Amino acid sequence: MVCVPGKALLRVADTAPDDESVDPTALAPAVEAGLRDWALHMRRTGFPSAEYPRAAKLYQDLIASMLGHELDERVARTLEEFGEVMRSAAEQADQKGIPAASAAQVTSVIAASSFEGAPAAARTRIVRLETSTPIPYEPGQVVPVLQTNRQGVWHDLAPALPYNELGQLEFHVREELDVEVGDYVTLGAAYGTAPLRGVDKRPGHRLLIVADGTGLAAAKAMVFDLMERDERPEVELMIGVEHEDEFYDLHTFASLTSSSEVHDWLTITCVAEQVIDPEDPESPAIVEGLRRVWIGVERLASATGTWWGRDVVVCGSVARCTLITDAMKEAGAPAPTVVAMDEEADWFNEH
Repeated sequence: MVCVPGKALLRVADTAPDDESVDPTALAPAVEAGLRDWALHMRRTGFPSAEYPRAAKLYQDLIASMLGHELDERVARTLEEFGEVMRSAAEQADQKGIPAASAAQVTSVIAASSFEGAPAAARTRIVRLETSTPIPYEPGQVVPVLQTNRQGVWHDLAPALPYNELGQLEFHVREELDVEVGDYVTLGAAYGTAPLRGVDKRPGHRLLIVADGTGLAAAKAMVFDLMERDERPEVELMIGVEHEDEFYDLHTFASLTSSSEVHDWLTITCVAEQVIDPEDPESPAIVEGLRRVWIGVERLASATGTWWGRDVVVCGSVARCTLITDAMKEAGAPAPTVVAMDEEADWFNEH
């Protein structure tokens, strides 16, 4: 049986049966778009498209049991429509020949470090792969990844490069993948918020990207995507870690800031809460061309003037993104766009 996200199931269960607002014709377009994305996401598991209507009927019975009474006819019809929308989306993808999942071969596994010759960053590795069939995605979206010897265990990872037709991917991982060069992994369809869609990219507008830990992958994809555009906003990138030995890939960003193509629109600040010796020239954060601040990234991101007049995107784990966004909200900032790779998908809030 298809697995329903708890948030979606409770949302239906909490709807009173006599609620006049429950109208199947009023579900589109946001809910319908969410259902279609959800169905495309489920294709990677091999769930048959024809079974969605039957699964919807099973959930009618389950929700009725949770409520303690039969479902209102409108609610029952709404769930039936859910099943039909998902069946249609999956069948259309099948008919168009869109792969339900793709295989990718690992071409490189690198112990990440802040710059060439520096000690490896704590637990972080940069994994590069190639697929025979390119997987479409937008910067900031996540791709489900399955390691061949860990069947049934999917991890959502944010690509660190923009989409390219060569099928080249880069992931920044800690415990999520344990792979070697030559290994294969299975990739599902990309999903999630695409932060740059809602950003005004005209010159003069401003964007703040806060990347915590391996959230740097999503931030890197966004920066590289903006480099390819004719117009782009002014970008302030904060690369945040709890301890300075977690910094990695800083040499890539230092190279960017020295380029004439980006120096007028990209500013990068390395932020670490814990440092061994701020004056140590061998510190992982001492990279020419990058500013550095020894403070919690949530304190800098929420500081007076930091977020004023900017679109804000926060990338990282759920726990760290929550810490940062809570600090910003307390400071009066509007809610930022969040890219949290380990967050449970909520298909009905992504549209």
